[in-house]
Amino acid sequence: MTDSSVLHPVKPTKRRPLGSADFAALLNALLVGLLVLRPNGFSAEERDDFAAAPQSDVMSLGAMRPSTALKPRTLLLTLLPLATAVTLNYTSAIFLAIYLALAGMHLRVGILGALGVGLVGVALLLKPTLHADQLTAGLIGLGSGILAGMAYFSVRELGARGEPEVRTVFYFSLVSSCCAALWLLFSDLHPVHLRSGLLLLGVACFATLAQLAMTRAYTRGKTLLSAALAYSTVIFSSLLGALFWGEVLDASVWFAIGLIIVSGIAATHFSRASPGEQD
Repeated sequence: MTDSSVLHPVKPTKRRPLGSADFAALLNALLVGLLVLRPNGFSAEERDDFAAAPQSDVMSLGAMRPSTALKPRTLLLTLLPLATAVTLNYTSAIFLAIYLALAGMHLRVGILGALGVGLVGVALLLKPTLHADQLTAGLIGLGSGILAGMAYFSVRELGARGEPEVRTVFYFSLVSSCCAALWLLFSDLHPVHLRSGLLLLGVACFATLAQLAMTRAYTRGKTLLSAALAYSTVIFSSLLGALFWGEVLDASVWFAIGLIIVSGIAATHFSRASPGEQD
């Protein structure tokens, strides 16, 4: 299970503030969405479909909500340690369950327990810290989780309305790029060199593919199962860190990884227990 959080894998640096990196990555993601996802161009029917999209709720529901969720998460990375910021953002799965319950969906206790276990595993793996002077930032992080949960709920609703994943991702990248461009007006501008440009292009490519995979999972699969499997992002991040940067994974990390795996297995089991129920 991939996740769009790969869009912000590192904290900002003095050499490249997060505002400019955010805009460059999103703009590249928009271009990748146009060039990679449809390398042969759009058919006449698809062009007509895109032209009619603003008359539906794609621009308001499919683009604005995920875009508003992206900004607090981006700001959060400048205010809190990375582990704390990521952990708070992963509370989105809990808020997604709340939105689904408010929408009238019957949720199984087992799937809710799986989400809770997975979040505990994420917290044990990342070991977040929050000091007294970071309370406001912590509330922003909680708000990021709330908005991210709404974004996933919106993606699910778009799928229920028959919106294709490619169009949802396209408008998300488009509106997010515009929002990031406005933020860039209040940030320092730095030239993009060949190495940094290639890195941003790589981030954009992987982020676009991850966003497409996430969108398809939430629109065609079990919603809360997809949310539980999204916790696996931190497992792959830890394994890649050990593989490429020689990070040592101690016993507590492997225990946390085990909890996340158990969470995914449990979520899969309870989702299959009621095949007619769209969790």
